[in-house]
Amino acid sequence: MKLLGLVTLLSFLTLSILSTGVSSSVAETIFYNGTVIIRTYNQSVVYLPLQNITRLQASSHFTLQNNKVILANPDSVLTYQAKIDGVIKISQPYNSTICIILPYQTQLLYLYPAPISSTITQSGFLNLTFYGSNITIVFSPSASTIKYNQNSNGLFTILVVLLIISVTSTITLAYLLLKNFRKEKIRENLDNVEVEIDNNNLDERDKVVLEAIRQGADTLAKISKITGLPRTTAYRRVKKLISLGYVEEIRERNKIRYIANKNVGENDNNI
Repeated sequence: MKLLGLVTLLSFLTLSILSTGVSSSVAETIFYNGTVIIRTYNQSVVYLPLQNITRLQASSHFTLQNNKVILANPDSVLTYQAKIDGVIKISQPYNSTICIILPYQTQLLYLYPAPISSTITQSGFLNLTFYGSNITIVFSPSASTIKYNQNSNGLFTILVVLLIISVTSTITLAYLLLKNFRKEKIRENLDNVEVEIDNNNLDERDKVVLEAIRQGADTLAKISKITGLPRTTAYRRVKKLISLGYVEEIRERNKIRYIANKNVGENDNNI
C-alpha cells in the first residue's frame, strides 16, 4: 500500500508539471533510501542532484558526462540509486522543483533553505518540497528506515517500472489530445472560409483541382499536394466544384472525402 501511495503521489506531481505551461522544467524526487527520480519537460540537459550514481535508467536514450545527462528526448524520466547516509546536499546550475521523501519519524538535524511546503502523505511519509538550486538536509534515520533499506531493491525496480508506465501514458495522452485539437482547429478554420462564386465558368485552378480529384485525390491534403495549391485555396476550389455539381462531398466516420461526379462535366466545354 505504501508503494502504491508513492506511485500515486509521483503521478500527481508529473501531471502538475506538465500542466504548468512553462517553457522547460525539471522535477526531482529524492527518497531517504537513495532512490532518485527525475522528470524533465522540454529540457535535454539534466544535472544529477546526488553523486555515487548506480543503476541509472531513463525512458529515452541518453549520454552520461560526469554528473550531467544529455537526453535524446527532452520529455523523459530518469531514475538512479545514490548513497545518502543521512545527508542530502544538492547544488545545481538551474532552479528545479525538488521533493524530499522521508519517513515521518525522521529527525531533522539541519535544513536549508526552508521548504515551500511540508506535508504528510497517506502512506505515512514526510514530503518536503523545495524550489531552488542549492539545498542541504541532514537527518537521522529511524530503526524502521534502516530495516526497510535492506529490502528496498525489489521495491525500487517495481517503483521505476510503474512510474515510467504512468508518465509515458500521461505524455502520450497529452500528445494525442493536442494533435486532435489541432485537427479540429484546422477543420473549423476551413469551415469558416467563405466561398464566392462569380459565375458558373471554371478557371484554370478549378480545372486543375477537378482533374486531381478525378485522378484519385480524395482528401484536401492530397489535392493540395498534387496541385501545389495552398489548402485554403484548394478548399475554395473544391467548394465551388461541389456547388456546381462537379464534385460530391462524402463524410465517413468524421472523415471527409471528395469524388468527381461522373454524371456532370464530362462533355462540358468549360473543362
